[in-house]
Amino acid sequence: AALVGAVDDRLKLRGIFKPLLTLLCGLPVLILGLAFPGQVYTSTLHVPLFGGYHLPVIYPLTILVAVSVTSNTVNMLDPLNGSMAGGISIVAGGLLIGSLLVGAGSTSIFLYASLMFSLLGFLYYNRFPARAFAGNVSQLSIGASVGALAILGRTEIASIVAIFPNIQNSFFFLSRIRRFTEHRELTSKPTKLLPDGRLADSEDPRAPLTLVMRSYPRYGCSS
Repeated sequence: AALVGAVDDRLKLRGIFKPLLTLLCGLPVLILGLAFPGQVYTSTLHVPLFGGYHLPVIYPLTILVAVSVTSNTVNMLDPLNGSMAGGISIVAGGLLIGSLLVGAGSTSIFLYASLMFSLLGFLYYNRFPARAFAGNVSQLSIGASVGALAILGRTEIASIVAIFPNIQNSFFFLSRIRRFTEHRELTSKPTKLLPDGRLADSEDPRAPLTLVMRSYPRYGCSS
């Protein structure tokens, strides 16, 4: 995922290529699972209240899509200083607590704790006014980590619920634009910079609809 982000920063990829390339990010998990059956992941999806569903063909293929989706949804929701780092640290913290409560294995607990504390460390420098920025490399890497940990930690459904704001933001954006595109290709921006350093809704009817616009329709927020 970091490599895809680096290529995008260097070559300025078109919007459709980033989702396609991030499909490859799930290959290591998929290959390791096929090489070590039952040790990396199992093909049974456990849904709370409904039990388990054995999906020997669909589940492995879903891994590629899941990692691509989490990579790009996290990449799409980082419009403000600290929003990505703070939001995903909450996601990782919630999944860490859930893993502890259900008695998950030490590996998933360690990985979720590592993700959460690394993001909290980055958040200190990424909060307003930011002194460090994530960029495509970090955003895609962190998003891929969320997807991979959902598979490795058997927290698929909980992870979907946890990152639902990111998924909702992507839905808002794509429902208005109706195609995969990069923010730099947009002629109308969803937000505008105020003189005091805050961001506000641009009120441009041609701008893509995002979660930030719905959360801050009239009042500015720190950028």
